[in-house]
Amino acid sequence: MAQMSGKLVEIVQLFRSISNNMVIPLLDLEKSSSLEKHETWSEPFFRGTKTFEDKKHSWNAITDQLVKKQRHLIDQQLADCTVKTLRTLAPQAVAGTQSFFIATGFYKPHFPFVFPESFLGHCRDVELPSNSYAPREMPTIVWSPYMELNSYADIRKLRVSSAMNAPFLDEVAIDLRRAYYATVSYTDSLVGQVFAE
Repeated sequence: MAQMSGKLVEIVQLFRSISNNMVIPLLDLEKSSSLEKHETWSEPFFRGTKTFEDKKHSWNAITDQLVKKQRHLIDQQLADCTVKTLRTLAPQAVAGTQSFFIATGFYKPHFPFVFPESFLGHCRDVELPSNSYAPREMPTIVWSPYMELNSYADIRKLRVSSAMNAPFLDEVAIDLRRAYYATVSYTDSLVGQVFAE
């Protein structure tokens, strides 16, 4: 049982300490994590299969036919697994015989932005801010040199400087914003699928 006095208790420990709840981690972790080995989890971590993510493209709109024909995108796999788990555990919870807690954490909208092509329709009119420069007195430590973005071949080949206030190609910035918004919309739809269950 989790020690609850004089010590901070993680929420998963709290759930496990009350009537032996099932605590299921449905998180897609990029690499092995100390979270994965945490004694509080009653089930192993979900491991999906990445089918379209790579280091060549910072974003990729996958045709809906290809998404349906081949394996689902990683976060769709996670949503499907969560729904399946809910369907398995809900009858016991409704009957009052077994409570549970599911920790579902979607990977997106992190790079690379990968989503079904139909989600581009949600964000056609993407514009850049009227002022694309950092504030004059902004500390340099706050500036992100977008090292992660530069790890993708399509961006690296542009040889764009990541120095503060260095110009960035407008059309690339618009494409990245559009891809980000589409990925957020896609992830939101997956959260909706889980909530609908």
